[in-house]
Amino acid sequence: MNTTDFQDGVIIREATQADLVYLQDIELAAGALFPTERIPADSAEFLDTTVIESSLAQHTLLVAEVEGKTVGFAVSLVVGQLLHLEEISVHPDYGRRGIGRTLMDAIIKLASKHSLESVVLTTFSDIKWNGPFYQSLGFKTYPASDTPQWLQNILGNEEAIGMTQRIAMHRPSCGRTDS
Repeated sequence: MNTTDFQDGVIIREATQADLVYLQDIELAAGALFPTERIPADSAEFLDTTVIESSLAQHTLLVAEVEGKTVGFAVSLVVGQLLHLEEISVHPDYGRRGIGRTLMDAIIKLASKHSLESVVLTTFSDIKWNGPFYQSLGFKTYPASDTPQWLQNILGNEEAIGMTQRIAMHRPSCGRTDS
């Protein structure tokens, strides 16, 4: 996604190295919205720089801008034929404006553009801007028996640090929501 997508005053574009300085502040502000008992303090650190750099190198790190200000981002990585959404965050000052949905639409389009089978993620099943939000975008919960082992490992790591009610979800990238 080298070109910029516009929707309702929001610009979604591929991130550049210069954008990285904004991501931590956005993540920390968005993370403050979660109940403190759901995000253990030890896990509240910023995404690993290796993940950020890999996403940037794969051209799968997207940012959202409003009036020239970076207000959100989506970090994803190609894993085989899947696009794994590592994290999506929108600064709370810009919440409830459809920016997260616009970022997710761009992630799904990105996976389709690269002929990847699905977008996959792990999330809280019960927090409304997590599992229910992704479900509204056509994501389905993986049955435990169908969850790829590497996603099971991520869920196991999340559980080990005290994150509860986590699920793995997937959505075909071709626009279908029936699988």
